[in-house]
Amino acid sequence: MCMDMVRDAIFVYNQKLPESLASTRVMALIPARHLGMRALYFGAGTNPDAFLDEYQPRVLCLMKAADASMLQLAKRAKERGVRLISAFCDWYFDGKDGQLNRSLSDISDSVVVQTRPMADEFERYFGRRPVLIEEAIEYPRETPQFAPGHTLKLTWYGRDTNFDALMPGLRRLARYRERPMHILVISNKRPDIERAFEHSSIPSNMKFDSDTWSMEAQYDAMQWCDFVFVPGLDVPSKLVKGHNRLVEAINAGRLALVYPLPQYRELGEYCWCSDDYSAGINWALSHPDQVLSKLARGQEYIDTRFSPKVIAARWRAEIERVMAL
Repeated sequence: MCMDMVRDAIFVYNQKLPESLASTRVMALIPARHLGMRALYFGAGTNPDAFLDEYQPRVLCLMKAADASMLQLAKRAKERGVRLISAFCDWYFDGKDGQLNRSLSDISDSVVVQTRPMADEFERYFGRRPVLIEEAIEYPRETPQFAPGHTLKLTWYGRDTNFDALMPGLRRLARYRERPMHILVISNKRPDIERAFEHSSIPSNMKFDSDTWSMEAQYDAMQWCDFVFVPGLDVPSKLVKGHNRLVEAINAGRLALVYPLPQYRELGEYCWCSDDYSAGINWALSHPDQVLSKLARGQEYIDTRFSPKVIAARWRAEIERVMAL
């Protein structure tokens, strides 16, 4: 199938500011750019028929639904003979969100998820096995680096929905007392995190700073730090998250201290994958050459699995398969 036919497919997102949402960037915008496809907004108040008349798609690749408008578009597209691929990436199996996602799953010709644990849960709840297409690397490649000074520099980045894992993670991190730590938190809701720090008991060897999330702020923080901090929790919403926070740390050439969720254990050879963060810091400081070797091997590996070229090729294969149904 020629590339021009693939360009008859459209990625559709449901958020007015798609660059602010990691899942939209890595599951839609990056593959679309590599395939020369369109990625377009559809939301509440948009007319499905007007949208379909203007863009004349053969396939719609529907991203995370923020409201029922995505289902309205899907139903009208299906009536007009347009093929549907729906992508899912978070724990939205219960309540109204679950009903919406089940309806999208039922109407779609194909469903896509980004991790094996997410595929298992999707099949358990919705009764069909999704196609696995992982999230693409989005930042420039940087050379592995590990040369900490006396004060250790760590960065955490994420949306406010991940604050629930940050504070317990910091309490475990606080068990490390041998050196001072400077921790930079990058988030979309900076005032909330600053209030949380003000009302928490901070060990004397920990200094905190925060910045408002942007792609530039995240990139700068990754280049500044010695460790990327990726705590987690053993709760359903975390078990289905993507690999991208760990993958971006490896891509940036920085050692990640990660909570051992299933998706992170897949990449455990290229990070410190344990919630004994103090032991991880001590190991890294005692084995700096092994840290660099671990990161170099990790970068070789993620290129085979998460590079934009690889992810775009998987999307193209699935779009072509659905077009041929």
